[in-house]
Amino acid sequence: MKLAGPATLILALLASTARAEEADKSPAIALLLSAGGAVVSFGVAGYGAMLETERGMERESDRYAAIALAGLLVAPSFGHWYAGDALPTGLLVRAGGGALLLTAYAMATECRTDASCAGDHSARVVALAGGGAILAGVLWDIATAPRAARRWNARHDLAITPALTSGGAGLALGGSF
Repeated sequence: MKLAGPATLILALLASTARAEEADKSPAIALLLSAGGAVVSFGVAGYGAMLETERGMERESDRYAAIALAGLLVAPSFGHWYAGDALPTGLLVRAGGGALLLTAYAMATECRTDASCAGDHSARVVALAGGGAILAGVLWDIATAPRAARRWNARHDLAITPALTSGGAGLALGGSF
């Protein structure tokens, strides 16, 4: 039994810290997912615009515009969702921008039937504000996706290491929860 103390000491000095390896989230992958989702959405919008201008396919162009807008509202959050962030700030900003675009559409539709709206540009101003909010939300989610992955990694860090105390030897558990 006298060997237990020195043997434990040698084991503690030679042992490395064991780390619970739940798959770390890569900041680069989070960035790629967020930026890639936005780029694909802008690509769909560009293709739809090309259909209208080069081929005169207005109805098809409108479909692509709707798909691109839906993509811009959702896709830049892909990196945050990968990193475990269920409700990223950029998504909330884009949702507000989408609400402004719907409001502008309703205002413009109402003005088409009401002659008293002639010269009123408030629907355009609201539409520009909505588009700006969507663009800001896209940029925000792209810029903060790597940080979301790093935060996930920091919250899910766990380590086990040998420990010596005055009462004996054992294992120490440490981490972030």
